[in-house]
Amino acid sequence: MSGKDSRFDHLEMERTRPQAAPEPRGRTFDPAEYVTRALDLELSGDWDGALRLYSRALSSLPHLEEAWVGQLRCLVRQEDFHEAAMWAGKALEYLPKSGAILAMQAIALAGEGQLSEALALSDRAIQMSGNSPAVWLARAWALGRDKEESAGRCLRKAVEVAQDDVRWLLEAGALYLRWEKFGAALEQLQRAVTLRPALAAPWHLVGVCRLKLGMADEAEQAFSQAVRLAPGVKRYRERLEESRGVTWWTSLWRRLVRR
Repeated sequence: MSGKDSRFDHLEMERTRPQAAPEPRGRTFDPAEYVTRALDLELSGDWDGALRLYSRALSSLPHLEEAWVGQLRCLVRQEDFHEAAMWAGKALEYLPKSGAILAMQAIALAGEGQLSEALALSDRAIQMSGNSPAVWLARAWALGRDKEESAGRCLRKAVEVAQDDVRWLLEAGALYLRWEKFGAALEQLQRAVTLRPALAAPWHLVGVCRLKLGMADEAEQAFSQAVRLAPGVKRYRERLEESRGVTWWTSLWRRLVRR
């Protein structure tokens, strides 16, 4: 069984409970505490760890919407769109009137390229939940980059509704990145690091934006911050090493140009 397959085994509540980090002796966490800890891991970029804790919360309380939505966000961020769509369907068995879960299912289908299906789900999500970051983000995904003006309005609406909720600012920034709108992405991600400077995931994406915009030195600083905050996340260390190579070549080129 591959590592990817075993990760998704953790999502199925009927199977063995997932193995998460050891808990303090004599302490039992309630589902809400698992969600809080999972969100910390999600925003540090440890998606697998977050998935395990969201799953543990759902093992105790399968109608906990926040845990389902967090789990689906992690799958989407890993671009595991097929699994996200499948687990959104499972979540809707428990919470059939959840606009947020329906919105995440729309995002998953859009990620797979099923834009018409995603748009139909987006319509239903808006009817259910109205003015929420998830439904406007889903609308932007469903419209797609080809409908840039309309999709952009929806994404800006998602950011407006999110206000200071870093979870959704991060998702908006990631979607702008996907659309290669690096300046707009950087704006949202820098806002996220200003609000929550101790979170690694926004710093990492700030570094990606800066690198795309030709800001090699500033990108390396952002990647270094992400590694400092979440040293156990391998992809942060790898990106830092890559950026150092880019910075070295940039410095060499500048010296040559000066001559």
